[in-house]
Amino acid sequence: SSASADNNTNEEERPGPGAQVSLLPINPHATGPINKNEKEDHEYASASEWLQSHILPSRPSDNKPTKYCSTSRPLVSCGATHTSFILLSKQSGASSSRSVAAAGGGEAHLVGTIFGHTYEKLTVQPTRLPLRIVKVSSGRRHVLALTEGASPGGGVVMSWGAGHFGQLGHGPDLTSCLEPRIVERLLPHAVGGNVIEIAAGGLHSAAIVATSSSKHQKTFPANGDKESVIVVRETKTFAWGSNRKGQCGIEGGKCATVPEPLPVIMVKRGETHKRAGGGGGGGSEGSSSEVKTDPVDKNVHFEKLSLGRLHTVALTAYGEVFTWGSTSMGRCGHNSMDSGRGS
Repeated sequence: SSASADNNTNEEERPGPGAQVSLLPINPHATGPINKNEKEDHEYASASEWLQSHILPSRPSDNKPTKYCSTSRPLVSCGATHTSFILLSKQSGASSSRSVAAAGGGEAHLVGTIFGHTYEKLTVQPTRLPLRIVKVSSGRRHVLALTEGASPGGGVVMSWGAGHFGQLGHGPDLTSCLEPRIVERLLPHAVGGNVIEIAAGGLHSAAIVATSSSKHQKTFPANGDKESVIVVRETKTFAWGSNRKGQCGIEGGKCATVPEPLPVIMVKRGETHKRAGGGGGGGSEGSSSEVKTDPVDKNVHFEKLSLGRLHTVALTAYGEVFTWGSTSMGRCGHNSMDSGRGS
């Protein structure tokens, strides 16, 4: 029978308990892909050894890279068929032990398949701008990247890959591109501020723009005698791409596609709001009081974003979480489990 035939499969074809993983050379200046015919330790490691080399240093104070990773400590984002990295360039000191964040950014690299093109090893994505990449986010089959500021604080958003649902943000006439391209509608003069956050979802994208250079420090009681200081800044959120389930959160509700960045509906708090009393920050019912809302807090300002396939999650400086898009399977965290209803 076929079952017995499967049981008699050659033992050499079965993965053993010490299954081997082929390690991706994270260093962009590696001489070439791994040679599978060579069995040296620095090229192959068991899955457990590989994980331990990344998670468990030999000594707590040992910040030296292991033989399995690069010294440049990349920033990384995963898509459905590709992985994007930010790595230090040779000019910025890729051989040093600095992180990409500490170095102020680096170059965008990609491995895998995007828009029908396969990169078998890490390949630099040409931005054709004299600016370093500081953030990268991979969607299902597209990538967003944010550069350092061309002017103080003003970064440039670039996108590339498949964009048939408008997720690249280049308008209805340009659905896809293989190389990074500037999203014109997110330039500082077009949105009235500087982009501080980008996020790519399954088929949609979003960005947060700081519309004011001023930051407001708010002090709140915390546990014990300490006080918690929160920095709030005025922001505006933009979204584009597939909006069949309302995941873009734009005015007018659900629609097929949003080919260019449009503002997400602003959430208002009202003139007054309740604040719990007591030093513990929890406050029992009855101990809260109505306080006048500060001007900066009359609208909800998002600081972080995370995008799924059909929904969006946003975080404020106060730690509040907002969600919208499809609520099916409870993905938005609301009471409603209805499919396809924006929240």
